[in-house]
Amino acid sequence: MPQYDVHRNVGRAQDAAPYLLVVQSSLFNRSASRVVVPLFRADLFRQPDPGFHVRLHVQGASVVMDPLQIFAIPAARLTPPVENIEDQGDAISAALDLLLSRAYR
Repeated sequence: MPQYDVHRNVGRAQDAAPYLLVVQSSLFNRSASRVVVPLFRADLFRQPDPGFHVRLHVQGASVVMDPLQIFAIPAARLTPPVENIEDQGDAISAALDLLLSRAYR
């Protein structure tokens, strides 16, 4: 499963977060799990921080990535990918870098 593949969310939160974005490096494809970030419907997301809550486009829909909701899921539970958004990878990586930075405000 390539990094930045987008999968339909079939979990409880699928109405608010219709997609899951694989952010895990392809270096770890042998793992039985994938690190994902939910992509929330943009119309439901209140006051996003543009540098952190990245607005993305998936299948013509506007969605917002919330890095604070990152989690691991068994790879077998992911649906087939609907799209790969590697072309939006720089913004995704910058938001994840911000999440993991050692900066103090």
